[in-house]
Order: sequence, then structure tokens, then C-alpha cells
Amino acid sequence: GIGPILARAWLGQQPDEMRRAIAPAYFLVSVFYLMLSWSPTILLASAAVIFFIAFQAARNFSTRFLERVGSRNEYREMLESALAHIDLSAGRDAVLADLDSVLTGNLGCQDITILIEDDRGVLRTAHATSGGHAILDRNDPVREQLERSDASIVMLSEAQADSSYAAIQEGLLGFFAGLKAEVLIIAREGRRIIGVFGLGQRKNGSEYTAYDYDTFKAMAGKLFVFAFYLKNVARESILYTVDRELALSDQVIRFALEHVAPVDSPHADAAWAMRSTRSLGGDFVDFV
Repeated sequence: GIGPILARAWLGQQPDEMRRAIAPAYFLVSVFYLMLSWSPTILLASAAVIFFIAFQAARNFSTRFLERVGSRNEYREMLESALAHIDLSAGRDAVLADLDSVLTGNLGCQDITILIEDDRGVLRTAHATSGGHAILDRNDPVREQLERSDASIVMLSEAQADSSYAAIQEGLLGFFAGLKAEVLIIAREGRRIIGVFGLGQRKNGSEYTAYDYDTFKAMAGKLFVFAFYLKNVARESILYTVDRELALSDQVIRFALEHVAPVDSPHADAAWAMRSTRSLGGDFVDFV
């Protein structure tokens, strides 16, 4: 009849996994159509067997599907919880290592590359799992285009197909290749990009899904916190180093000049004073 024909047409449009799960039940229902001419006793017994087998197949499919959805929800919750528990007081290197561990562990990706803006406004690689490296200058066309857009997530497939990236496609694809990334998560301060997180291909070779995309959007705000921290902790570290070196230099100069042998001559009196120029240290010293 028309029923099996419509069922075959509908089944052919379904995903492979659903077809594999439903095909046995479809086969059994088709057999049921053939048994309509059998005796009522055989028909009822056969219908019960077919119903039981179809029920088991449907339950197995439902269980696998629900478990998958449950594991996805668990993965998102676990990822957000792990990010929230990274200790920022542990220092820059420890934070980068923890970020790498959390992202690769939960997302299953091979590479994590993190770019952070330096004091000159250049986005430089601060961490790379397997050697990915890239730099984006302040006036780079790729960066200018990304800053003009509102996108916080850019997929490699978008860079290849989206017409809005046509003008910078070659540079953008080169940027993806340099980072060994398939996904870019962009951290912004206003419109200014202060950090980029590049996620590489998954270890199992699977593609990132719509669920993953939603997860990236959900964690973009948390990654901004890390980008802001990594940018400013680097600045504080540099200032601390400079202050320490200046203090050491000043001590060395004072020690040297304050222990100069006095002039010992019956024909001359001598005195001197030393003032360090604005406490700069180094050789910038005035003598009176």
C-alpha cells in the first residue's frame, strides 16, 4: 500500500544514525503488512513479537540519544565550573597551563593557542599547545575587520564561505593556519580585541557542532576575564622588573661613588656631592 512507500521516502531523508536505529522496526512493520492475509491467531502472535522487538529498538535508540544529550549538558557545566575554579593568584604560567588543561580536556581538541595584546597593541602568542604561532599588528586588515564586526566566535567554515569575510579571506585563513585552529573565540574590551583563543581540530576527527558553538558563546565572557588578566599581569610583571633593576642600579652607583678615596694633599681641599638624576639609576648621575 501507500504506507510503506511513504515510510521509505521519510526514512531516506533522516540522518544515518536514525536510519540505522529505525530500519529494523521498519522492516518488521513491512513484514506485518505481508502477514495481514494470515490467520488471526498467527497474526496476533506475530504482532506481539514485532511490537516487542520494535519497542526494544526504540528504547535503545532513545537511551543512546538521551545519554548523548545528557553528556553534552554535563560537558558544558563541567567546562564552565572548571573555568570558574582556575586560581588567578597562581601566576601567569600556572593560569595558562590550567586553561590549556581545562579546554583540551573538555573540548577534546588537539591544539590550544592563546594570543594576548601587549603594551604596543600587538596580539602575540602567549601560549601554544603544539607550536601554533601568529601575530596580529594593530593595523592588520584581519584585525581591523574583526574589530568592526560584533562576532565573538569565528569558525573556519565561516571564514571559508561567509561573504562578509571575502575582503580578508586570504589573511584570515592564513591566521587560522598559523594557529592550527578551527575556531576563534575573541575577547574584546569594547570593540578592541585584547585576546584570541584558537581551538584546534578534535582528537577524534569529528566536527564542531551547533551545540559546541553555543557552548563557545556561553564561555566567551569567562575567557575575556582570562585575557584581561593575562594582559595586565604581564604589564605588572614588566613594571616590577624595571623597578627592581632601577633600585639595584641605584644601590651599585651609590656604593661606588660613596667609597671614593678622599683627596689627601697639603695643597688642596676637596669636597663633592652626588645626586642621582630623578632616581633613574644607570649612568645618569650629576656631580657637584
